[in-house]
Amino acid sequence: MNFVCNLRLLVKILAVCMITGTFVSCQKASKPGEANIPKEIKAYIEQITADVPQEGKVDYTFNKIEENLFRVEVKLKITEDFKGKGWSLNLTPAFEQDFTWACHLTPTDKHIIADHVWRSPALIWTSKDKELMVVPDLALRNTDKNRWYLDMDVPKKTMSIGVSDYVVKEHVLFQKKEMILKKGISQLAFYLIFNEGVDKLDNPFKTAHDFLWKQYGEESYVAQCKSKTNLDVYCKYAYDWAFKNWPRVYQEFELNGKTVGAPQFIINYTGSPNYKGEYNVREVPSIWNQAWFCSLRSAVGLYKYAKRTQNASLLDKANKAKELALQFPQDKGLFPAVIACDVKSVNTDKGTVRQPLGWDTYYFTNSNRNHWNRSLSKEDNQLSPYQTNDMAVTGYQMLRWYNECEKDQRLVDYCKRFADKLLTYQDVDGFFPTFIDVKTQKVIDMLKQSPTTALPSIFLIELYKVDKQKKYLQAALKSLDAMMVNVIPNGQWEDYETYWSCSSWGKEFIDKKIPRNNQYKQNTLSMYWAADALLKAYEITKNEKYINVGERVLNELNMYQAVWQPNYMYVDVVGGYGVMNADGEWIDARQSIIGNLLIQYGKTLKNEQYIKRGKAALVAAFSMMYCPENVSKEQWEKVYPFFNEKDYGFMMENYGHNGYTSPDGEGVGVFTIYDWGNGLAAAAYNDVVSKYGMDFFEKH
Repeated sequence: MNFVCNLRLLVKILAVCMITGTFVSCQKASKPGEANIPKEIKAYIEQITADVPQEGKVDYTFNKIEENLFRVEVKLKITEDFKGKGWSLNLTPAFEQDFTWACHLTPTDKHIIADHVWRSPALIWTSKDKELMVVPDLALRNTDKNRWYLDMDVPKKTMSIGVSDYVVKEHVLFQKKEMILKKGISQLAFYLIFNEGVDKLDNPFKTAHDFLWKQYGEESYVAQCKSKTNLDVYCKYAYDWAFKNWPRVYQEFELNGKTVGAPQFIINYTGSPNYKGEYNVREVPSIWNQAWFCSLRSAVGLYKYAKRTQNASLLDKANKAKELALQFPQDKGLFPAVIACDVKSVNTDKGTVRQPLGWDTYYFTNSNRNHWNRSLSKEDNQLSPYQTNDMAVTGYQMLRWYNECEKDQRLVDYCKRFADKLLTYQDVDGFFPTFIDVKTQKVIDMLKQSPTTALPSIFLIELYKVDKQKKYLQAALKSLDAMMVNVIPNGQWEDYETYWSCSSWGKEFIDKKIPRNNQYKQNTLSMYWAADALLKAYEITKNEKYINVGERVLNELNMYQAVWQPNYMYVDVVGGYGVMNADGEWIDARQSIIGNLLIQYGKTLKNEQYIKRGKAALVAAFSMMYCPENVSKEQWEKVYPFFNEKDYGFMMENYGHNGYTSPDGEGVGVFTIYDWGNGLAAAAYNDVVSKYGMDFFEKH
């Protein structure tokens, strides 16, 4: 296989050289480890040096592929095995930057961007009129047994690519680890992309974004996603799992005289009907209507599926989820995000487990993804603040139900009460706060001006469509205008998930850039919210500034999308998304909602690349599902050999979360979140089908 891949790579390079009239130029270093840089590159790269074992000899090869594109291949020859932390190439840009970006954070000289997080790997160095990008040759990487890495040190004006094993530190950052470099030839290859002109800062991601898709994404899409035109089989697995085969998932109970119900927030492998041990809840049993885990959003998709397939039982369950959302109590318009019930400890011969006490013990509370605490228990969580993003997502889904499912006026009335209270929180700059004190209903300073403001904007635009009150639209546009000045140009994508989820590293940098990378800790969720809000603003106003900035945000978001299938990923990952620049996940559940947005951008801009990226994201959304159609089935069975057809539909929210994968199942996880996993993926696919028809995917 390696021979075939190398042969294909060689043929491709020779073909390019013949077409362009260029040739391969092998150059000995002018100094040990230093490259003789072609004149076309010197305005962008001052020097390239190698940090290699002392006895190593380095040869550089520069291939001019296009006017502003070179492929650089570097071979290191060593005469005996070398034990150390690998070797690297260090590039010094020849111009000062106004904006830089790397695909992961490296806050100290010890840290690296391990290839574990190379979804769309690139280093970007941009001024107002020049841009320089370093993109690893992923085809060559897939033939190499060594692990590769990237790095960027902005104060030292260095962009690096290297070879080293790694160890995970923090959650999730990477550091070099000692390895054995075998005697003989070790090689690296990368593309140098450079351009000059005006307004390079308007969209510093576009060049690398388009190159990665053209070079790798298109081919990967054809190989892994194009033929998958009907995803209904996955929807059926998801709904059978949640509503039939795993009885513990779906929860139905009485609330305020109404019968309500929905799949519970999270359930682990102990909920399987095939599991022989005691059921053990991972977290307090709960149902969420929150920015991540939104029961009502899943129910909108379930409603559409039930209508399309004429399934009365599923339609009834969708309606009960809507009824549950309407029972969340409002206090002057504000409302909680979570309903939960107590648990009890049960002693077994294998230790103590936790099990539900039942919905008679229910209580309402708010998300524990906040700066206050991480507990969801009744005793600990009563002071967790309201989050405007949680309430806005729920309100938006209520309005979607009203517009796309049925005209239940109670939904609009609920939303207007929230909207009128929400408007009182908008500050003079246009921002809506993130956190509101649950007792005093006063604004909490944390993330007071952040990209979270995009979610209230989405909600208010949708309410304006229904209610036609200009105050809602005006507030939404003012909020987006504030983001376009204060958040988007700087890449300040800080929201609740950035600091108060599993990746808690970096709290000392809230509202600050990490100096070594000249970059904020970033989260893709708020990028998605912003791109969605800007598209909706364009649709309602036809003002092109919103779609132009929206496309910039979308391109930045897509720098976290997997455009290739690494040989060290043991499930299908093409099209899936990462979470942030300090975490390890591939194919995270957010790709479900992002996929739908990509298709909307593609339709609006008549951009086929976005439509294909969107389809790839929706295909990837089902990739972690345990079922016969997926490569991941083998991985699941290595970890849980008791799984069988009754478990079809079980699906972890992502893959490789902790920074490692292996052929033996490392990286597949232990639980399913219906509203951030299989239920969300099914809902997203049903949304596409309801908008564009069952044959939409066959056309792209």
